[in-house]
Amino acid sequence: MAFCRFFLPKQHGFCHRANSNRSKKPDLKKKKLNLQKNREKMKARITKTAWGIYLLLSLSLAACNSSGRYLSRMESVVETVEAEDVTAEEIDKATKKYEELMQEYDSHKDEMTQEDFKRFGRLQIRFIKATAKAKVKDIGRGLNDIIEQAGLDK
Repeated sequence: MAFCRFFLPKQHGFCHRANSNRSKKPDLKKKKLNLQKNREKMKARITKTAWGIYLLLSLSLAACNSSGRYLSRMESVVETVEAEDVTAEEIDKATKKYEELMQEYDSHKDEMTQEDFKRFGRLQIRFIKATAKAKVKDIGRGLNDIIEQAGLDK
């Protein structure tokens, strides 16, 4: 062994160390197995990360949709009051629904964007304007009915 170490080069092939360095096949198999395991771990990490991103986006979009749905319900109430042939009963129902929506406002205001706040303000103004206009029309109809009943329309 001392002879091999000092007098023969490793690539010569006579030394047992040279032979042991040549036979790397078991190590290659281990490396391949390690590479496969690492690939599987990486796939699992990527999958977990992708699901995490998906979940995060889903929750953020759900929050956006929540305030969007709230504003859509508010807009439907406003459109009900803005209708030309709206009755006093419909105005009362819409006013109750509007008050319910105003109570829900606190739970949605944290989710709202600046654009949502502007839209909300415009809807409030439209509701107040439409309600006032509808009530004035209702009063006008009531006055016309009184005038007709009294016979003063002539």
